Amino acid sequence: MGHAHYKNLSRFFIRLLYARGTLTVHAATQQAVKVGESLQASCGSYDDPLEIAMALAEVVNHWERAGAVKRVTDNLTPEQERALFLWEKNRISTSEDWQAFDTVSWRFAPGWRNRYSTGPYAFHCSHCSHSVPHLGSVTY
Repeated sequence: MGHAHYKNLSRFFIRLLYARGTLTVHAATQQAVKVGESLQASCGSYDDPLEIAMALAEVVNHWERAGAVKRVTDNLTPEQERALFLWEKNRISTSEDWQAFDTVSWRFAPGWRNRYSTGPYAFHCSHCSHSVPHLGSVTY
């Protein structure tokens, strides 16, 4: 059993969100691959777009639970609504649902964008007392 570390991808996502205003997991994944970001793990690093997308989905999950990011709900397609419903229940299992989830836009929750502008380490997570980048590690 190994550990995946999302610190670099968490920092990357937040920085890109700050620069763009809104961001999808799909767009973040494409940019991460383009600039050479990878998923860091105890047994090496992975630059596979699917692995990066799954890690970025976890990053979004973390920051949404912390209240830092929120989904943009304007003009969601039925497929995106279904994917979000399944995601909230931890039940996304098909590639179609993942693809729909990856196209949902995210933005900073009110007040969080201003926190980042004071420096990336001033961007504190309210529910676990860490700052960007953190997210620690997950066991797989």
